[in-house]
Amino acid sequence: SRQPAYDDPALVKLLTDYALSYTNTLARHGVVGRVALDFFEIRNAMGKSDFVFGEANIREGGTTHPRETVAILNNAYYDPLQGGLVSRTTGKKLYYVMTDNFIRSQFVGKDLNLMWWYFTRLPKYQDLVFNPQTNTGVKFHMLSAIPEHGKMGLVAFGRSEAEAQHLLEKAEALMEEAAKILGKRGY
Repeated sequence: SRQPAYDDPALVKLLTDYALSYTNTLARHGVVGRVALDFFEIRNAMGKSDFVFGEANIREGGTTHPRETVAILNNAYYDPLQGGLVSRTTGKKLYYVMTDNFIRSQFVGKDLNLMWWYFTRLPKYQDLVFNPQTNTGVKFHMLSAIPEHGKMGLVAFGRSEAEAQHLLEKAEALMEEAAKILGKRGY
């Protein structure tokens, strides 16, 4: 998942209009609270994009935690005109990519505390720590799923989609490196 999903203002407006239409309909029927909407992008023969409604989850969705993490750390709000989160401090749009399904078999059975200890001591780890001046960094979640399922979640945010993607890939590589260190030491 990533946000903003689109930089094209026309697509942002189209998707926002669809989302508002669905949420207004749900509100008229008494629905109150969070709603996670899924849309599918389709393209016609001319290459023009449109969206088809997939489903509505009247609850927090899988992207709620990462989005809220980015919003809280960056003092941000959702701006429908920009199609994404905007920092109240800088006034700039924020970009993030996330996964709640980063799975590696070499993580299974590892001691979480020991793995995290090695991870945070790797030289490149400091490049991932949240920096409030630049609104960049990586946050980790679902770490308790590592020992049993080899699974964790990450959300990386940057000043561009490319920077956010780079930070996510760097964090994934460093977690793999920490697991290798533990493997070599017999943990």
